[in-house]
Amino acid sequence: MKSPRFWELSAARFHGTLCVMTHARIKSSSMLFLIALVMGPLLVLQIIHGMALHARAERGNPHVQLEGKTIDDMIAAYMKEHDVSGLTLAIVQAPYITRVAGYGVVDREVKLLAASNTMFPLPPRFGEAYTAVAVMQLVEGGKLGLDDPIGKHLPQLPEPWKGLPVRALILHSSGLPDFTAPPDYDSNSNTPADKLIASVAGQPLAFPTGTQVRPSATNHLVLQMLVEKLSGGSYQAFVRANQFERLGLKYTYFSTELGKFPREHLKKDEKHSKFLVEAPQINPIEVAVGYRGAGSTLTAVPPLNPDGLALPRGAVIYTSSHDISVWDVGLAGGILIKDPNLRAVIYTPQKLADGKEVPTSGPWAFPGRKGLMIAAGTEYGCSAFLSRYTAAEDLLCVTLQANKEGLDFTELATKIAGSFDARLLVTTAEPPPAPAEEKKPAAAPKGEQPKKK
Repeated sequence: MKSPRFWELSAARFHGTLCVMTHARIKSSSMLFLIALVMGPLLVLQIIHGMALHARAERGNPHVQLEGKTIDDMIAAYMKEHDVSGLTLAIVQAPYITRVAGYGVVDREVKLLAASNTMFPLPPRFGEAYTAVAVMQLVEGGKLGLDDPIGKHLPQLPEPWKGLPVRALILHSSGLPDFTAPPDYDSNSNTPADKLIASVAGQPLAFPTGTQVRPSATNHLVLQMLVEKLSGGSYQAFVRANQFERLGLKYTYFSTELGKFPREHLKKDEKHSKFLVEAPQINPIEVAVGYRGAGSTLTAVPPLNPDGLALPRGAVIYTSSHDISVWDVGLAGGILIKDPNLRAVIYTPQKLADGKEVPTSGPWAFPGRKGLMIAAGTEYGCSAFLSRYTAAEDLLCVTLQANKEGLDFTELATKIAGSFDARLLVTTAEPPPAPAEEKKPAAAPKGEQPKKK
């Protein structure tokens, strides 16, 4: 009786041969039957399993499944479990965007379908990634340095804040108090930036700068103010020119621009009709209605009114999953930030003042797998998620957006990535190889001296 280890080694030896046969389109079942007679059924099963893993890892393979479930199956199950009415997905296999799909409806009353051009409001935590790029572009243009004290450029800030380096605000290691922390803070209010700053100006730093990482909306707001000061225009104008237009994003707008594209405003039970006479209404740009709560407490969050919005509300980005994917590919090289050292500041884990590495950099999280970085957020009745597998052997990214607040897409996105390549199911760092055990010389028989080498 052969041991299981024998069959494993045998499967490894025959796997390469069988894959060559497969690529040569040898489809005769007699070959498998012959191997089964010679090596046993266990070997055949292991070879078939190895071939399946090999196929999943091959780019362009149309059989995209995980454990017998398609991506559509996974998403339908997730939406049912979490009572999500509308969701969009985009897949990047750089440089391609190989899949953009919509599921369900993004307006429960009017029944607007989730589609490739559906725009969702990006939660501020996700939107920070666009602000970080904007700041790095200003650094690259010689407008400021990462270690400049913020008060050098924004002298109106509270005195205790003026010495904080710009880098610390990007990385959330500044210790600035968070203006969204008070229980009475209303995320739907249009309070201007100076009043939000004043609401926390009297509070001490939450911790000494550079010793911890703690997300604070105040960091993001101050950086938006910095972009306006150094660009000489609005935050929206700078980001639009240097990110949206540079990348050709057609389905990305700021909240102050929601009235600038053609829309067919439907009421309950009304049907689309303009697409029959107006070309822009074919596969129209539509805005998802977000929802909060669950069951009987589920309530709609209306889109922001574009009139008179100030920072930070006026800088909320509405975008499609397709456009997030285009922006995602733009991050990879020098289209948005030319200097690789500047890209590394926001695309690699940061180090604190004591040299300790933390698995974050501003809005990005790094679970541990080489090249994997995640941006996510939830607000305005919506949730957004982007996982980027940037290692040269991976180059796959998953974007998910849905019109319900409070969702965690981590597990779903990992399974979707794993359906393309089973290796991507491992998101943490690989453990270092165990040290080889030293072989001790065998003890000499009793009464004999050990032999000298």
